[in-house]
Amino acid sequence: MESKSVKIEWIPVEKLYVSPLNVRADEKFGDSLEDEMLKRNVTETGIKQLITVRPDGKGRYEVLLGRRRFLSIKDKVKTIPCIVREDWDDREAIKASLIENLGIFRKELDPITRAKALKKLVETSPSGLTGVAIELGIPKSTLSEYLKILELSPKLQEKVSKGLVPFRYAVEIARLGLSEEKQEYLAEVSEKKSVEALKKELVRLSEGKGKRGAPPGLFVIRLVFDPNNPEEKEYFEKLKQYCESHQLSLSEYVKSCLVEHLKSLHT
Repeated sequence: MESKSVKIEWIPVEKLYVSPLNVRADEKFGDSLEDEMLKRNVTETGIKQLITVRPDGKGRYEVLLGRRRFLSIKDKVKTIPCIVREDWDDREAIKASLIENLGIFRKELDPITRAKALKKLVETSPSGLTGVAIELGIPKSTLSEYLKILELSPKLQEKVSKGLVPFRYAVEIARLGLSEEKQEYLAEVSEKKSVEALKKELVRLSEGKGKRGAPPGLFVIRLVFDPNNPEEKEYFEKLKQYCESHQLSLSEYVKSCLVEHLKSLHT
């Protein structure tokens, strides 16, 4: 049974367009093998899963879900059956598009496209990073890594999108806080040489940033939780979850607890 805000309609193709809220809105269509296979399949069997649209208030409809299906068939038919959602605001539209494209049978989203969609969700979430992580069922640390790579230079982001710079290396580069000039250099290495060459350059730059050890003069205490000890593992996980939910640095929180305990010994 259809609700008043959700219904199925046959809509003329000329009234449909890809929504800028769709996570793949800026992605080219038709260049990949997956796109060609989809076009052939849609031509032979039609659309098996309806696209989802939303009226734009100007007599047209924006395609929120099913961008690739829409682009595959729009030149072959005059009308398309659509699920019309009048109840979705921008945030719900972005979230639905992101979740649909995380599916195992979907064409893989490149890290930058995924990061931009996640950023939109975080910016519109009343509970911020923690709320979005819970909504999508992904670790908050992973979500933070995706947002971090958006700090990279445009040229380096382009290489990440093309798969020339693996996601894990992109995160590491972003954490180093390198100048744009050095990031441009790494982008060239990734394009003209190899991933292995990029890895070597990254190690060299990491050493230059002092990543192999604390700066001289600091007092350092190491805390080790044994993962093979169930009790220690449980306490560590609780500590980590508490810091993430309160957006605290784990090391700074542990330090503050220790300092407070030492103060209490002298009161």
